[in-house]
Amino acid sequence: MMYPIRLVFLILAIVVTWNLEAQISGILIDAEGKEPIGGAVISSVEEQTVSSPSGTFSLRVSDSAILVISHLGYQTKRIPASQVSKGLYILMIPDYTHLEQVTIRGPLLQNKLMNLPSSISMLYSHDLGQTQGITYVEELNRLPGVFVHSGTINTNRVTIRGIGSRTPYGTTRIKAYFNDIPLTSGDGTTSIEDIDPALIKTVEIIKGSKSAIYGSGLGGIIILSGREYFEEGLHASAGLEAGSFGTLNPQLSFHYKKGSFSSSAAYSFARSDGWRQNSSYYRHSANLITSLKTKRNKTDVLFHIIDMKAYIPSSLNKETFYIAPDNAAQNWLDIKGFEEYRRLLNGIRNEYFITDRLSNIGVMFFNSYNGYESRPFNILDDDAIQGGLKSIMNYRAGIWRFRAGIELMLEKYSWYIFETLEGFPGEQENAFSEIRTPLSFFLHSAYSFKNGGIVEAGLNYNFLSYRVSDKQPNPVDQSGNFQYKPVLSPFLGANFPLGSIVRLYASLGHGFSYPSVEETLLPKGQTNPDLKHERGVNMELGTRMSAFNGKLFADANVYLLLVDDLLVTERESEAVFYGRNAGKTNHMGVEVSACLRLKEKNTNMLPQTRLDVSMTLTNNYFTDFTDEGIDYAGNSLPGVPSVQLFSGASFSYPFGFYTYIHHSYTGRQYLDDGNTGSNEAYNLVNLKFGYKPPGKKIRPDFYFGIQNLFDTHYASMLLVNAPAFGDAAPRYYYPGQPRSFYAGVTLNF
Repeated sequence: MMYPIRLVFLILAIVVTWNLEAQISGILIDAEGKEPIGGAVISSVEEQTVSSPSGTFSLRVSDSAILVISHLGYQTKRIPASQVSKGLYILMIPDYTHLEQVTIRGPLLQNKLMNLPSSISMLYSHDLGQTQGITYVEELNRLPGVFVHSGTINTNRVTIRGIGSRTPYGTTRIKAYFNDIPLTSGDGTTSIEDIDPALIKTVEIIKGSKSAIYGSGLGGIIILSGREYFEEGLHASAGLEAGSFGTLNPQLSFHYKKGSFSSSAAYSFARSDGWRQNSSYYRHSANLITSLKTKRNKTDVLFHIIDMKAYIPSSLNKETFYIAPDNAAQNWLDIKGFEEYRRLLNGIRNEYFITDRLSNIGVMFFNSYNGYESRPFNILDDDAIQGGLKSIMNYRAGIWRFRAGIELMLEKYSWYIFETLEGFPGEQENAFSEIRTPLSFFLHSAYSFKNGGIVEAGLNYNFLSYRVSDKQPNPVDQSGNFQYKPVLSPFLGANFPLGSIVRLYASLGHGFSYPSVEETLLPKGQTNPDLKHERGVNMELGTRMSAFNGKLFADANVYLLLVDDLLVTERESEAVFYGRNAGKTNHMGVEVSACLRLKEKNTNMLPQTRLDVSMTLTNNYFTDFTDEGIDYAGNSLPGVPSVQLFSGASFSYPFGFYTYIHHSYTGRQYLDDGNTGSNEAYNLVNLKFGYKPPGKKIRPDFYFGIQNLFDTHYASMLLVNAPAFGDAAPRYYYPGQPRSFYAGVTLNF
């Protein structure tokens, strides 16, 4: 009699246990790349499984179980089984310490960094936070192949592989985006220094002529991605940084997430008295990003406003640069020259998964700009309105991936020139407006081999037409309609494994850049319709290595960039300069970068340690260039260092202490096309110390830093081919900031 009773209880226990357990399933998705994640381990006390190549998994666990989801390159996730329903999309957040596993947006189709068929360099939010927070642009100098001239906080010239070095005061020949919203105007002028570094999650720089990707951009593309927040509930962050020369940078941000909805808002104010005469700087920045995610749809709305005013000290001649570098140029000081503007960036981005294989990305944007600049020679009052859209269809069919799309922009830029009466506007000298309509169609494809190799190909067909309207009552109306010849830009790249830890990549791409508005205008204001766009061909061969379970990551490549119809700047005075096609240049170089993590966990008193190094060796020279009867063939391009070295170390100690040490070496740069003078090489060292005490509700971060530790005297920007008029010496030099200190605190709630 006892045995039947026991059997009944055993059957009941099995039935009860079975009913307490449930069959759950889900799909693992990369939170950034939106790609399925295969090979992830999903485990609980009762059972363990591995996600399929399509990211799916299923297992039977009790409702009270905790699922632990882990995968190399992603943060481990713990989810109560009761929150997992059938077919739920689970977003996995990349772990940036495993660089080879990071999904990036370029060059053509989203892929892991290790598998890309082209050269690319990246910075992350924690990289940007290793120096003073008021600006991040000079941090790009730690990336191989990239060099930034920084005259003041608001005056920068970014160059990639030597492209853009001849632009006098800004960045051209390089395209940039922030959350898919263009930071480049219709004429190719780019401003990235306006974006507050606290808003940036990643900086991706695609190097070389690859216009098949984003259209006009001979030197490359800069992609800025805003921060994303994955914590549920309402959170806030408040920070205050203060430093030498009256620098002050308070910040406040809020972010809220509940289920599929998230929103973040941030405000920051940056100011500095400047260390030179007439170099004060003020910037207000406000940002709002709202996201709504469903199973197959994600919509982001961006609103970003920048209000900036900066006084201009301008460049110095050699004598003043060495004797009194804190002086401003006398003509700019006399009128207290400055620039101010308000910039607005608005956009909507929608990504819709039509099926598991087919998706569409649609972007609509509206940007505006209103500026005013008081200069010794005249006053510029300008404004711009820019709108456009982009639509991209993505399709995956097994080992094939395809992408096709269109990008259209409509921009109206108006400018008015007034005579200056000791810094105040006088009589209007001219008035113009220009409407530009760049349009591009693109088609990209990728094929994946069984051994892990990838081949990508792309094609971009680009149009640009523009209309110039002369608004000044003159005897001769200089209005007219103009159009450049359509440009076809192809790209071909491949990446193949050489063993388990090394991959080889190679690419061949075409690129081009249209002239800016200033370059198309001749000295008397008329448009030069014969000006051609610069064009180039980029060839590169490189290798990547990931060893010791991702602790060591290295990337090295050699490249050759051939540029034709080079646009050079002709100067008639400090006020008047214009562009003309002048010849050909060759850009050759070697780029190397490596990251080594020596210790990952704080198991004793030894710190977690990360070492970063990068090196750039370049040889950029004219192959065909004659100016005013002088043959410059064989001369080096001015304004580009032949050697750049960077080394950095970060130490994270137990109990919250950390240290960052950066060293950079910048080689000699020629000042002019004739190579008659050069700027000396220099070394810079920066330090930062901090303390993040452990906390749950309030997580503080206290820090102190020193910029230019050894007080090096150097030129942070050069005005290439600076003119000399009368008895005045040419003003080539923007002096770099001397040793300075800063300290701050950030509170996270």
